[in-house]
Amino acid sequence: MHKRKIKQTDKKYSAWFYFVMFLIPFLILIILETGLRFFNYGKDYTVFVKISDQFENLLFFNPVLPQKYFSSSLPIPSVIPDGFDKIKKENTFRIFVMGGSSAAGFPYPPNASFPRFLKRKLQLVYPENKIEVINLGVSAVNSIFIRDILNDVIDQSPDLIIFYTGHNEYYGAYGAASNDLKGYSPTLTRFTLFLKHYKVYQLILNIIEYVNTSLDNDKIEENNKTLMASMVGDSKVELDSKIYNNGLEQFGENFDFILKECISNKINVLTATLTSNMKQKPLIGISDINHISNKIFLDAETNLTEGNFDKAAMQFSKAIDHDAVMFRAPSAVNEIIKKISLTYNYSIVDIDSVFKSVGENGMPGYDLFVDHLHPNIRGNKIIADEFYNKIKSTADLNKNNNYENRETEIENYLNQEFPFSRFDSTYSQIKIELLLNSYPFKRNSNLSAVLNSFKLYNLSDSLALMAVKGNISWEDAHYKLAEHFYRVNDIPSFYKEMNVLIEDKTFDKYTYTVTAEKLIEKKYYSLSKIVLLKLFHLYPDENSASKLGFLFLEENNFISAIRFYNDAIKFNPKKPEYYFYLSKAYFKNNELQKAVSAIEYCLKLSPNNQTARKIYESLKTSSFKNK
Repeated sequence: MHKRKIKQTDKKYSAWFYFVMFLIPFLILIILETGLRFFNYGKDYTVFVKISDQFENLLFFNPVLPQKYFSSSLPIPSVIPDGFDKIKKENTFRIFVMGGSSAAGFPYPPNASFPRFLKRKLQLVYPENKIEVINLGVSAVNSIFIRDILNDVIDQSPDLIIFYTGHNEYYGAYGAASNDLKGYSPTLTRFTLFLKHYKVYQLILNIIEYVNTSLDNDKIEENNKTLMASMVGDSKVELDSKIYNNGLEQFGENFDFILKECISNKINVLTATLTSNMKQKPLIGISDINHISNKIFLDAETNLTEGNFDKAAMQFSKAIDHDAVMFRAPSAVNEIIKKISLTYNYSIVDIDSVFKSVGENGMPGYDLFVDHLHPNIRGNKIIADEFYNKIKSTADLNKNNNYENRETEIENYLNQEFPFSRFDSTYSQIKIELLLNSYPFKRNSNLSAVLNSFKLYNLSDSLALMAVKGNISWEDAHYKLAEHFYRVNDIPSFYKEMNVLIEDKTFDKYTYTVTAEKLIEKKYYSLSKIVLLKLFHLYPDENSASKLGFLFLEENNFISAIRFYNDAIKFNPKKPEYYFYLSKAYFKNNELQKAVSAIEYCLKLSPNNQTARKIYESLKTSSFKNK
């Protein structure tokens, strides 16, 4: 029997084979990514987006963007919908404000934030400029967030960027001590944020999140925690510890990068030192009364009581630096802000020193704050004024404007027209009470009991509580109140509620128009004029011009009536009634020849108008007699 010899040969593959095999996984990823994008899977983390066809010429801070920085198991903070022109108009002065919850104005509605105070004052003082102040403040974010979106902000051609940031370097999103950071690595963090723009990576994260949620019953409890409590976890930050130094290193590196990018792109910048409530007990002391920060704080209180203010101030500051629940930035953060700002020759607004100068006994406490670090309304106004003063002295705005020399009049007007109603006050107070009864001020408190303890005296209070609970939106609550006040003929209160909405979304023509029409119906001409003047300044059109002409004519301001009827004619030169009323305004202003010309044009457009014919004959007779 013959044995067959089997010849074995080594099969060799060409280099192309290995190259194709290498490419296959990438091709699969590309196909999967393309498919996911085609079906609109996942989130779009573009920084500035169009949010509605109603505002097709405006861009907004993407409301989805915060989800990029927080786990889906956490309460996701919101953004402020400050719309700005997609194509920047001539004579626009555009400011972006970047920071955390203090910049956002928490716990108040945005109208009480320092960027809104700043915007209203700049608009009043510099009416010839279109002032845009876009508030990019988001709760619980830090320098990582600002660095990540900075180039998108620069792409929008800002005239100025204001930075008020540094409190959240430890417990903010991807902070050095935050619960979501499993190991400190700024480079890995930036790479992770880069990957989140890809839908395949989002799919992987969603699968992991789903599996973890299914297996971990604690997630249900996590959803009931506040954002602050969830971010902190059990992390403590002792002074000079590794985690403390990591936070300072992270902030210093990011802040240096941020200012370097700004100066390389020739962007004007205002930085600011941070301030906080010096008289707030160390947050670690609430759970650990023997902690060193608590002992220092008690010594400070003793010195304050005895009138040793300088020593008390020094000890209060030291207590903040030693607070191991480091929600308030330690003094080292302000030193970093000053050093890096000076390195790049950027102006520093020393908010910390200003607050110490106006705070009681040189130590800002609950006279300027609602909690450990969020300024109250007075505090926000002070911050806005400091930025305003710096802008006034350095920015390229109309320096010869006579508004600049009418500070008292301006302040009185801004206080009178402050867009903040009783509803907003109650709404904010409820949020403050919830905050002060939550972590880190109290542990395991019954927030439902806190909500139920509020006494409700009227519809405004009831709607405020509903809004805090999430049963009605803040905006819809204001509309409901405005409708109520209109029905009961309380027109000043109707105007107050609608003005809050107007100032919250100054870009929304609808709110101006509805408000003005309702006020005219009730013959509140002076209030309707205020609304229409704001609208015409932002969006000049035929409708607002003609209404303003009518209102000024009614109050015998003939020069202004002439101006606005002429503006209305520019928009629509074929409307006879504009010439009719323009003729009346000219006549009342003793400009007889112009009155005759206007009524002649009215008759040219409307030959059968008998009233205009009689006026024309009368004017011609008067004109003949004057000759």
